[in-house]
Amino acid sequence: MSLINLIKERKSVRNYKRKKIPDEKIYDILRIGRLAPSGANRQPWLYIIVKDQKIKKLIRTECEKVDEIWHRNAPQSIRAWLKKQNITSEKRFLTDAPVLLCVFGDKRAPYWLESTWISISYITLAIVEQNLGTITYTPGDPSFLNEILEVPDNFVPLAILPVGIPEETKIRKTTKKIRYNNRIFINRYVKEKNHKKEKKRNEISYKIPALDENNQKIKRCACGCGQPIVSLVRSRIFIPGHSKFGKNGILKILKNPPKCKCGCGNPVSWNWEEMKWNK
Repeated sequence: MSLINLIKERKSVRNYKRKKIPDEKIYDILRIGRLAPSGANRQPWLYIIVKDQKIKKLIRTECEKVDEIWHRNAPQSIRAWLKKQNITSEKRFLTDAPVLLCVFGDKRAPYWLESTWISISYITLAIVEQNLGTITYTPGDPSFLNEILEVPDNFVPLAILPVGIPEETKIRKTTKKIRYNNRIFINRYVKEKNHKKEKKRNEISYKIPALDENNQKIKRCACGCGQPIVSLVRSRIFIPGHSKFGKNGILKILKNPPKCKCGCGNPVSWNWEEMKWNK
């Protein structure tokens, strides 16, 4: 099976047929796991194969204890999601699956955590190649595994991988649905951004009266800032009431302002506060 097909076929399995698996298949799976890259090539992983039903029952009992505490202390949103997914503290797959692969990482090695998880990903794909199923299960507090399996404390338990023949699996979301969800997120972001712009415009428009002193409608700048524009009747030119200079903007007019009407011949200056020419 090609790599892309292995990735497509891999699914989390919680229900297994109680049918034994040949040891050779398990060894082939672990041979693939040990080929994963690791920091400084220290290969810090440790695999424990558990097939004894008594030990599996003991592991399940301890897992359900710590998971019950985790479920109880989880946020309300997480508890609601778990209930919707029908996920409880009961871990029946730990005793139903014929084999449990308990994976540990040696914390003395550099990048031991990242390296061991890469190895786990290799193992999950190797399990699919053997036409088997698994789930990457991490107990709320897996420290009890060191005592049950008699593993030194420098090895940290990271995951329990039940391995068996799957009974059923859930269907994944299609790519189309994921794109749809992403589009909703993008549209929501754009909508919020536009809402902030509109809110700012409304605030500006609210501060500026709609009518002038002669009860004439004040014309607004075409850029959308909400600022008024002042008409110079003599030159038929509109001045934007802000620093956005257009073709006939304020910069051009200030370079050649109109003359004072008193006859002195001096140019008049622009009053920004009152938005009119000074006399």
